[in-house]
Amino acid sequence: MKQKIKRWLSLAGLRLLREPPGTVMGHDLWRDLGLLLPHSHKLVCIDGGANHGEITEAILQMHPTAHVHAFEPSPECQSILRARFANRPEVTLVASGLGNENGVREFHRYANDELSSFLPLQAGTANPFHGESELALETMPLTTLNRYADQHGLNRIDLLKIDTQGYDLRVLQGSDHLFQTGSVNHVLVELNFLPLYDGQPTPEEIITFLRDHGLRLVDFYEKCRREQCVAWCTALFRKASL
Repeated sequence: MKQKIKRWLSLAGLRLLREPPGTVMGHDLWRDLGLLLPHSHKLVCIDGGANHGEITEAILQMHPTAHVHAFEPSPECQSILRARFANRPEVTLVASGLGNENGVREFHRYANDELSSFLPLQAGTANPFHGESELALETMPLTTLNRYADQHGLNRIDLLKIDTQGYDLRVLQGSDHLFQTGSVNHVLVELNFLPLYDGQPTPEEIITFLRDHGLRLVDFYEKCRREQCVAWCTALFRKASL
């Protein structure tokens, strides 16, 4: 009977999976994060590339006592974030991008604000977004997480989420002191397997950086496929010594 049920589900494009309680399975990102992130203290989280605040909101729903520092350089997205979180003291909104330098940098604003980045979109047809309309090229503030953490007394980061559209390795490089001191416990980062942005890192470069700084891969989540191959996904890493 069990095999028949599995076959029926398979014909319908469904799959039945067993998830033992308390065990990370790599199927549901937020279930796994709920198991990995501690409940013994108030979480400190960084939302790098907050966009409209979906991840910030998800973190707070999972851990209502967490404090999220949400970084977003786009003025339009900042307005959305202010409207959403202005009266919520558990969220600190930071009108800046994260990177490996402190100062300002040109920021490419696209019609689809999820694509806006400090890097330009690649023009080649291998990039599924190569025809996206660029609205403006503006100068935006940029800071390193090293500097921000030092200024705000952050000596522990339970979750560092990075979705900065090809700028992710630079964000990690600008956080190197925090990694060297063992201050970052988990990293949630987007990996791009297609050439989306000029100057973007390879997934291998990001994985190598995190491995060299003592973090291990938990699993890949939210995989998006193009032509039967993974185009981009979210990867979760955890400090090996936890």
